[in-house]
Order: sequence, then C-alpha cells, then structure tokens
Amino acid sequence: MQLWSIQTVGTWEELKNSGVLYGKKEYIMDEDFNEAYTWLIQQMDKRLAPRRYTDQYPVWAWFQCYHSSKKRPDLRKSGHIESGKKMYCLK
Repeated sequence: MQLWSIQTVGTWEELKNSGVLYGKKEYIMDEDFNEAYTWLIQQMDKRLAPRRYTDQYPVWAWFQCYHSSKKRPDLRKSGHIESGKKMYCLK
C-alpha cells in the first residue's frame, strides 16, 4: 500500500537525518484537529500496541486524497499547509 504525506522542509530534513518520522503535537497545524487526534490516539491505543511515549502522535497520510484515479494530494490546492511555506509530498 502506498501512502502520501505532506510535510514541511524541517520535517523532511529530520526524516533524511534520522530515517524516522515521528508525529508530534506541535506539528498539528490547526487546533481544531486536537480533539480528532485525541480520539484517534485513544482508538489506536485500544486496538494496537500502546504507545511507548505519551508525546507520540499519528502522522497524517492519505491512501486516496481525492478519488480512486487521483490518489496523490495536489500541492497546488490550499489547505494542506500554511500559505507561502515550502512543502514536500512524501510517498
């Protein structure tokens, strides 16, 4: 399965240096998503192995962003990241 994740330059550099991408609360762009992330973490702790560290957060990724023939997110569309910031779409 292929997943797509949109990340900042800093996150991309961290991934290149360490080889690992960790989700962190400070990476959540919009506070409106905090409740959804909390629910998701609770569900993952119930259904999967519990997290080793309480500061671990899921990394947002798409299997299919728009429809079955256009799975990859379109970086030209707004809403993925703050306007004017450089970003990468990781596969």
